[in-house]
Amino acid sequence: MASRTLLPTAPIEVALPTTPTLSTTVATASVDSRVDIALFRGDLLDAVSEYRDAAVADLRQQRQFDARRAEAAVDARLVLRASVMLEGWGVKLARWVLEASATGRSQHGGASELFSACASALDPSLHVLLNRSRVSGLVRRADAAVAIGQCARRQRLFERLVEQSSAQALSEFNRFYWRPIHFAAAFGSELIVQTLLELGADPTVATGAGLTPVQVAVAHHTLRAVEALARAPRALDLDWEGRTPGEFALAVIGSEARCRLALRALGDKKKSRRRRRCADAARERAELAEEEQQEPSERPAACDDGGGWAVVEEKGAVLPGSEGGATYEERAAARRCDFAVMASVDAQTVVSAYLSMSRPLLVTDEAASGLAAAGGIYSRWRRGAFAESYGDIVLEREAYPYATAAAHLYGYPADNGSTVSDWLASSFDAPASADGGADIACAAAELPSDEGASASPAAHAAAASGVPSAVFTPMGDGWRRLKPGAARTRQGDIALELDAAPPHARTQLLRDYRRPSFLEDEEWMVRTGTIQFYLGPRGSGTQPHWHGSSWNWLVHGRKEWQLWPPAEASYAQQHVALALEQGGRGAADVEMLPASLRCEQLPGEVLLVPHGWGHATVNLEPSIGWASEVNLDRVYDDGLARMHGAEWWRVGAEERERERAAALRDERGEGEFVDVEEVDEDEEDEEME
Repeated sequence: MASRTLLPTAPIEVALPTTPTLSTTVATASVDSRVDIALFRGDLLDAVSEYRDAAVADLRQQRQFDARRAEAAVDARLVLRASVMLEGWGVKLARWVLEASATGRSQHGGASELFSACASALDPSLHVLLNRSRVSGLVRRADAAVAIGQCARRQRLFERLVEQSSAQALSEFNRFYWRPIHFAAAFGSELIVQTLLELGADPTVATGAGLTPVQVAVAHHTLRAVEALARAPRALDLDWEGRTPGEFALAVIGSEARCRLALRALGDKKKSRRRRRCADAARERAELAEEEQQEPSERPAACDDGGGWAVVEEKGAVLPGSEGGATYEERAAARRCDFAVMASVDAQTVVSAYLSMSRPLLVTDEAASGLAAAGGIYSRWRRGAFAESYGDIVLEREAYPYATAAAHLYGYPADNGSTVSDWLASSFDAPASADGGADIACAAAELPSDEGASASPAAHAAAASGVPSAVFTPMGDGWRRLKPGAARTRQGDIALELDAAPPHARTQLLRDYRRPSFLEDEEWMVRTGTIQFYLGPRGSGTQPHWHGSSWNWLVHGRKEWQLWPPAEASYAQQHVALALEQGGRGAADVEMLPASLRCEQLPGEVLLVPHGWGHATVNLEPSIGWASEVNLDRVYDDGLARMHGAEWWRVGAEERERERAAALRDERGEGEFVDVEEVDEDEEDEEME
């Protein structure tokens, strides 16, 4: 490396199997419901047991394993499975706390039942968490991680799972070589990290991208986990590039303030030295970015005038707050973006230097790519053309994404559907306030009592009725993932299945779906997980939340992003303007919304959000595009590939057969025994929740 404080310019080679391991789906709706009920009351071991039983049944049915082999295969990886599930547990707990603080109950019971199995172990208590949520309208990811860690410690979750299998379970890994200690470091629970270390987890083992557990924690800014790992023997050794964890922190953390905190967590006690090192790294990073700056390509002509979306055609006037005749180049030169911006990039760099390192990225030239230009999406999605093609499709509008899921708790209207034509002809162009949000405040509901008495959701319902609504529609069907190595389609790593879809079904929108071309790679590293279509007027957007790695392709419009590293992420269930205003006031004892990284996204650009990063968006102009969560390094698989090992339950030989073969080898003086049965590697990636 030319510089010890900057990431290498050459792509990092990510270790991958020749044929990626994919896992079949094991959780049915009924299993998920039982898991959620167990998790809601805080019985983590029961939640894992439900998944365990379903996974055993799946192996017996899908792979024809006998009971003994299926149980051995699942039990050996239960520690890894539980570690992967932590992030999904955190999201669910955040949603339940929000619901309980606003309405007195959640989908699975009253407020007093939430995490009741480990309520005495929680510090801060559930009452404090509910009060923070009531006051701020937010739940912090860090609070969810602390609560789940305390619950796991009280119930000896990971100790029991190791007892059920063996200490070897701590070394099980997925196809990107993430082990339980890496997942715990990313999640940020100090107690879970400590538990795994006490059980024998290796603090020096690296992921396929070369990250040690302490580097994973540094990248996610989970400082309590950093401190716990830094105390472990050899955890601060040089990595495979010859960097100390401190030098790694200087390379990947863009904020000087966050950089100084990370160095302190790693043991650098001298304030002046931390300040100097972080300032030098920031200056060096800025100089390198200026040297590598690329001129963005010209936008397609169809992107002019915002694709027609910002113009009320019958009045022939540009809405207040729009940029009028400003060119893309003028907007790009004037906009603010607090993280990396690149004109072009390849999949290897996206994976190795950004998503694996937990670094957001804005890619500016997707509009000019051959795939996008050939597809003509910018022309077909101009306002008039879109209405002509899809005017009869019924789409559901919401104050924030997936509000309908909790409509019965908050008193939201359950059915907000209308055709595209009706929406565009009526309320789509309703003006928003000058700051891009709604001129409305949400009165906080009363905190539910310890007995879980219901609180009025009227404030939420009233707020939801007075803000700009938008469409954020998941495409759950109409497509399937291609097997690795198959011929790619215009949609990338998926194939469409629309022959049986009605002409006006929302899935017909998938005919215009394109995956950013820079995500395609020979190793099929980045797999499509979910697909969402979005369309919203000025002032609409998405509330603070977090999830897996994702990309967001803005076809037309202008969007303001706010991002927070995973340890500072939070979750809200109300319109973005209300969430940012109320959350910005904070709670009495903690800051709920720290300073964010901001970036303005322009048409034809793709923004990449790493796993676990909190984010919120506001549409500065009417905006339309695609978004997708992707399966990358945080997925669970069944571990049946030979890259994972040669245990009998992986490769298919019974122990008695192995013993017999070994005895025959000894008698004949032959070489090592080799199983003839190969494992079918055609499984589906699964990111556990």
